Order: sequence, then structure tokens, then C-alpha cells
Amino acid sequence: MASLETESLLPAYIHADSSAEANNDSELLTALTGSAQSLPVKERALVCALFVVIQCLLNYDSGAIAAALDRLASPEYFDMTLTESGLLSSLMYLGLSVASLISAPTLHYVQSKHALAASLLLNVSSNALFAWSPSKNALLLSRFLVGCSQAVLVVYTPIWVDEFAPPDRCTQWMSLMQAGVPLGVMQGYLVSGLMTAYMPHIDPRYPFRIQVVLLTPCVFLLMLVPKQYLKIFVTDEAEELDRHGPLANSESDISLSRSMRTDAIDVWPSKRHESVSALTHLGRLASSGVYMCTVLALTALYFVVTGIQLWVTTYLMKYILPMYGGFTKSQVVYAFAGTSASAPILGVLCGGWLTDRIGGYRGLKGVRDAARLASMFAILAVVCAVPCIFATTIHMIIALIWGLLFFGGAILPPAVGIIISCVPRETRSFSSAGSNLFYNWLGYFAGPTLSGIVSDYYGGVQWGMWLILLWSVWGGLFMFASWAFASRNYKTYLKRKAAQSTSYDEFDLLPTREEVEYEMARERRLSILYPIPTYHRQTSMEQAHHTGSDLRIRRSCAQSGRSNNRDVREVLPEHENLLSSASMPVGGHGLDDISGRQEPTLELSQSLLI
Repeated sequence: MASLETESLLPAYIHADSSAEANNDSELLTALTGSAQSLPVKERALVCALFVVIQCLLNYDSGAIAAALDRLASPEYFDMTLTESGLLSSLMYLGLSVASLISAPTLHYVQSKHALAASLLLNVSSNALFAWSPSKNALLLSRFLVGCSQAVLVVYTPIWVDEFAPPDRCTQWMSLMQAGVPLGVMQGYLVSGLMTAYMPHIDPRYPFRIQVVLLTPCVFLLMLVPKQYLKIFVTDEAEELDRHGPLANSESDISLSRSMRTDAIDVWPSKRHESVSALTHLGRLASSGVYMCTVLALTALYFVVTGIQLWVTTYLMKYILPMYGGFTKSQVVYAFAGTSASAPILGVLCGGWLTDRIGGYRGLKGVRDAARLASMFAILAVVCAVPCIFATTIHMIIALIWGLLFFGGAILPPAVGIIISCVPRETRSFSSAGSNLFYNWLGYFAGPTLSGIVSDYYGGVQWGMWLILLWSVWGGLFMFASWAFASRNYKTYLKRKAAQSTSYDEFDLLPTREEVEYEMARERRLSILYPIPTYHRQTSMEQAHHTGSDLRIRRSCAQSGRSNNRDVREVLPEHENLLSSASMPVGGHGLDDISGRQEPTLELSQSLLI
């Protein structure tokens, strides 16, 4: 269980001044979350801590299997082929995908407390079946059931944080919740790896029995939590909204931070887009080159990450050690535990920071710039992956894998942002479901399974590991294709805008009035925080294009009522005279700035937005 991050489309001060429909939605959101926010913060923090602990323990087995796989698959225990070893990891994601189909309805029609307790009890039972499994088939069945048991918790926990976290701590609580995933994997890998390294005669299933013992008290602790601290739908209005339509045709105005493996689901249906059929939404997604290529790039990333996590220990112990030697299993465990814990987290932080520095991923220009940044990270990831095939020392292999995981993690913030930004708002629930389908089936499930089949066919684990490393090339190609589509869309938008064309298709992702207002506010803030002393001149034709475009956009905003003390429409003519004689362009950063320069338009922004 791992990651993705969705933020509100507009900042609070912009969203508050948007249309009447948005105001109604804001009031409804306040009504729905009022009871949750009125509960004592200390008690809510304790429940959050319990969920973090549960997250760690739920993901313990994912790391433990990778460290104990060579012993579990040995003839002494279950005598598993490499294909069956791959299924030992991938069947969990199959179960997660299947159970996800009913997890959302379960949370709607069953009390949250009962659904969570039943899911956790099923997880404990499934892990107990694995820990004391009498046969190979029971071992594989238990992994499928573990995935099924996690579906409700995967869906519920981000919604709970969004509902119960204090407004000023929501991001912090969400980060803690998602941090439990890699921490659990690392703990399981360390415990299982060290036990099998220093106690070679112990049953390799013993670390999983520890997990069962630690998870059992969590079931009773969860049952002791008062139901008002777990109930998401706290008013009759939510229940009434829930009857208006299926989840598949819904849109949520509550945005949730998600892990690498899951995305947001909708809490209640919206009536604004009920007339648009599901096939129409899916057709729009399929016709978007940016969306499809970015999803496929992330799918390739998850294919690689899941495969490396499963096979790297077996690859080093069964292929590299016999041929080149120079290390022990305990060294492998320590080295890869540190790598898997540090590289992805640092990569995500670096990718998020750089995405913010280039201006974010909003709008056509933002999507283009974010795709370009993600493409650069993809190149560096491939540069680390391919040489790893030819590396023969543990130090070189671990260093290259660290680089691969770091740059792979850095791809996530811009790529996830692109997926969020490149589709209309009414299509985002479908984009979330569609991307999850690709991630689970073609990424998490296919990675271990396909590499295991290839290893069996060619007679060695090294073939599956090489396939995984080379698969990163597909991720780089798809990310570059996404960049190409995003650049084409932005150029087409500029050409149509210059020709004053009105034949815009709904899926061309043109900026809405809210997005224009957001860009203008951000432009004003950037011009204050980062003043540029030197300005570049442009030709008179480019200047006229920028000036006319900015005036049309701002006039449209003014006519929508964004004025307080003066009638902005009466001020526009004097600005028009001023701008027509000015020597610098006024293209808004992220809307009309073709050259990529960031030029402030402080005076005009102040007169329109203040």
C-alpha cells in the first residue's frame, strides 16, 4: 500500500469568491464535517495514531515476504517455482483490486466501525493462515485474502483524515498516515531478513506470526473507539445526497491526499454532471494523450518498484553472490532497507519542491512544464536502471537502485499533478478509477508475475530482474510522449487564441474563470515576492498579442463581478492605453507567457483583484 496527492483546485481566498454553486458546496461541506470537527482534538489524534500503527502492521508482510522469499520457495518448505514466488506478492494486489469494487458501497451501507473491524479481523485471519499454512495453495490463497482485507482500509483512512483532521493539521496527519506504509514495509523487511540471516534454521514464517500477534490487539482497540470518531457521514443531508446516483457518476469537491497506490474516491454524488454518461467520460479520457501516456508512465514505474522490492534480495543472494561474492545476507538486508526507506521519500520531496519552483502543474502551460520536468527525471531513472544490469558488486548495485528509486519517486509529484490537472473536473472520478485500474493490474500485479514467468522460462532469477530494470525504458518513453502531447496542446491553444477562434472543444482544457483568477492572484504574489529588475522586449506583434489577450481575460473577470470599490470596466480603457504604449509585455505567468519568462503585472492585478 503506497501513493498520490490531490489538492483543492483553488486556494481558499479564491474559492470563497467563486460562483454561487461553489458557495453552496462550501456550505454543504461545512455542514457535513461540522460534527467531526467539534470532537476533541486530543481524542481524534489518538484515533489517528491508532490508524498509523495499523498502517505499519498491515504493510509489514510486504517487506517480510521479500526478505524470506528464498527460504519460503526452497524445497525444504514449499518448493515453489519462480512464477509461484511472483504470485506470492502479486496476488495481494489482485485481491485488493477485486475487493475495491465493493469497498465503497460497503462504507456507504455498513457502519464504518463494523466495516473496519471486519476488514481488520479478516486481515489477521489471512495472515494467520499464511503464518501456519499447511500447503502451497493455502499460502497463495492467504495472500489473495490479505489484499481483499485491505481494500476497505485503503479507501477509508484518507477520507477519515480529510474529515477529522484539524484544518491546520490535515496535511500533517495525511503525511503521517501515508508514512506508515514505507515504515511498515521496512520493518517487515528488517525483521524477516535479520531473522533468516542470523537464525537460518528457524521457520521463515515465524516473522509473520509476530505480525499476527501485534495486529490482534488492534482489532479490540478499534472496537473500543466510539462510533462518532469513525463515522464519516454525519448528517442526514449526506444520506439524502447518497441516494441521488451511483458512485461511478459522482464528483467530490473534497480532495484527498492519497498514497502511491490509491487515489481519491467520491464521498457523495454531484448532480451537476448527471446528464453526462459514463461512456462519454471514458471516451474523453481515452482521447487525451497527456492523461493516457502519464498513467502508463506511472504504471511502468510501479511495475519496476514492485518487482525490485520482491526480487532484489533473491537476485543478490542467488546470482550475484555465487558468481562474485563479497557480501553476506545481513549486509544485503541493511543496505536495501536503508535504500527503500530513504530514496523514494527524498525523491518525492525533491520532485514536489522542483514542481513548485517551476510554477506548478495547473493550466496548459503548467501541464507542459510539469511533463518536461517528469521526463527529465525519467531519463535519469533509466540511466540508473540500465547499467544496474551489468553491475557486479553489491555497492554498485545498491547505489544504482538508490538512484532509480530516488528519480522514480521524483516523477510522482509532477506526474500525479498532470493527471489531476489535465482532465475536466467532472471527469476526475473516472480518471481516478481508470488510473487505479492500470496501476493495480499492469503495475503492481504484472510486475512480480511477469518477471517470475520470465525467470522460470529462461531458468534464472536474473532474467526476471533484468526485465524489471529494462521495463523502466517504457516509463521514460511514455513520459516523453506525455510531454509531446502537452506541448502540442499548449501550442494549439496559443494559435487558436491568437486567431480569436471560439471553436474550443470542452476537452481542450482551456482555463476557466476560476483558473484565470487563480493565475492572476498567483502572478500578483510572484511579482511581490520575486521582482524581476530586467525586462525583455518583444516585437510589436507579440506585444499586441499579449496585451490584447490579457485585457480580454481581465475584462471577462471584471464582468463576472470581481470588483469591490470601483467599476473595473471603467478602469480598463485607461489600462488599455497604458499597456498599448508600454515597452514590456503583460503576459500572465502560466497563461500567455510563450517564452517562459515570468513578468509581473502588479499594477493591473492590484486594480482588478483588490
